[in-house]
Amino acid sequence: MFWIIIMLILICINKMLIMLILGDITMRFMIMNGT
Repeated sequence: MFWIIIMLILICINKMLIMLILGDITMRFMIMNGT
């Protein structure tokens, strides 16, 4: 049970990091297209 909780926390952190990276890339892409 303990390992399942740790795995769920790691998955949540990975999803947050992926969303932040994708958001940063899309923002830069939009800025490059806008100028």
